[in-house]
Amino acid sequence: MTKRLLFAAVIVVFLAGCGASGNKNYMYKNWSHLKYSWWKYKEPVNEETVKRSQAEEWWGKQVLAPGEVEK
Repeated sequence: MTKRLLFAAVIVVFLAGCGASGNKNYMYKNWSHLKYSWWKYKEPVNEETVKRSQAEEWWGKQVLAPGEVEK
């Protein structure tokens, strides 16, 4: 009984967190970004990864501070 109650509590907390995260930016842009960030980050970066990360905007869009000039 205790295990079922604990399991139900975990599910409720998980679903509440997922519901609260609607309409927000996510930490990872897509599955290939997640895969790279979790497993391939220690490998040398190749040209394909650079192009894909730029095309898919893994790192978001550049935001300039007030008074900052784009280089």
